[in-house]
Amino acid sequence: EQAGERRLWQELGFSCKLKFLTKFRYQARYEDSESENEMCALLIGRYNGKTKPNPKEVAGHKWVDIGDLRKDMNSNVDEYTPWLRIALAEYLSLTE
Repeated sequence: EQAGERRLWQELGFSCKLKFLTKFRYQARYEDSESENEMCALLIGRYNGKTKPNPKEVAGHKWVDIGDLRKDMNSNVDEYTPWLRIALAEYLSLTE
C-alpha cells in the first residue's frame, strides 16, 4: 500500500490512501517475442482532483468511471494491456 501511494505521487502527481484488495499473476507474450510474467497487487483508493502526470513515467492516461472503462475496453480491445483486463475482472468480482 505504501509503495502504491508513493508511485501515485511519482507517476500521476497526486496521493491518496490505498487499500490492498487482492493479487494476481499474469503472463503475456508480445509480437516481437518479448513477454511479461508478473505478480500484481490490486489496490483501491478514492481521489477527486487534478492529476499531474510525470512525462518520464506516464505516456498517457485518462480518468473514467468503471462503467465507461468496461464499455471502452470492449470496443477498443487493442488499446488496453492484458494486466488491466485481469485487474478489472478481479476488481469486479470483488465489488459486484
